[in-house]
Amino acid sequence: MKLSLFTPENTLIEDKDLQELIVPSVKGYLGILPGHAPLVSLLQAGVLKYLPKNSENWQSLALGWGYLEVHSEGVRVLAESAKTKETLDKAKAEQDLKQTLAKLERMDLEPKEREKLEKEKLWLESQLEL
Repeated sequence: MKLSLFTPENTLIEDKDLQELIVPSVKGYLGILPGHAPLVSLLQAGVLKYLPKNSENWQSLALGWGYLEVHSEGVRVLAESAKTKETLDKAKAEQDLKQTLAKLERMDLEPKEREKLEKEKLWLESQLEL
């Protein structure tokens, strides 16, 4: 099974051979193995984990909102954003999370603003899980 992962800025992974993939869908985490049935799913912010072929070491990255397509040749992920341990600025993510949590404490937030902040909180928390 091959994995390709794209963001608007770049291609992070292209045709990487995998043994297994775990992705954060809006319905919970999905496990995908070779031969999985075709599927299209909406992804939410979280940690995407994959086990490369012929390896015992899981790799992970923080994934923003996006889409997953499982097809006969493999898996394609189109993400709004993604960060690896190498591209993550942990101090900035921690600071941004503090600011987002402070904003969420306000009682006068409009529902759309609260939803936006909750999504931002999820994205920041997934980065700090790496």
